[in-house]
Amino acid sequence: MNIEPVRIERRHRQRFALDLPVSIRRNGGAGEACGFTQNLSAGGVLFYTDFPLSQGDAIELTLVMP
Repeated sequence: MNIEPVRIERRHRQRFALDLPVSIRRNGGAGEACGFTQNLSAGGVLFYTDFPLSQGDAIELTLVMP
């Protein structure tokens, strides 16, 4: 018998698993980088990039929709 643990979702907004290309730019800064999303919701986005970012940085994201 295989019993998987029960996971409680604590997020208040539905998340959508979307693997989309994203362009990242710091507000007021030079340079632009690329990355990709893992999931999106009405409250935020989880994305990956090699662009060096710090907590609290204001950024501009451009999603490339299919």
